[in-house]
Amino acid sequence: VERVGVKELPKDGKDLQRAYTPKEEDGCYSKFEDDDIGGVVDPEDMVCWWHMDCGRVLGCHDGKLLEYDSETLAPLGIVVEELKDKEIRVVNKGKVLVVMDKGDESMESLEVVQPNADGSYWRRFQRNKKQRLDEKKRVEIAKSYLEREFT
Repeated sequence: VERVGVKELPKDGKDLQRAYTPKEEDGCYSKFEDDDIGGVVDPEDMVCWWHMDCGRVLGCHDGKLLEYDSETLAPLGIVVEELKDKEIRVVNKGKVLVVMDKGDESMESLEVVQPNADGSYWRRFQRNKKQRLDEKKRVEIAKSYLEREFT
């Protein structure tokens, strides 16, 4: 039996992924009430979490943007992995989420974080690999067809 994807964990625990689990009474909850401006989050210096307008729970920890389960507040996955020199803006009472470079008034670095089709925000990295494999398979089928058609 071949073991795929099995990795020995480090004994000291230094290389393990950590995620902050929000708690109602932790003092890190942010409520964005302003319709126009929203809130600005500095992900490098803060541990914070908030509800989006749709009910989803997002938060910052260790320079990453994470999504949490709205009922249990358990971490679901990473939304944006690298937030060094970035700021997050929660706009229009949590209807829109923007990531941009700190101090970028030209808005050239502006990235609107779009939800997935199911409304969640966390990125399913493995799904993308499957999509690439499916795309590659369709390209191979098309090439095979065209080679038969033109020979």
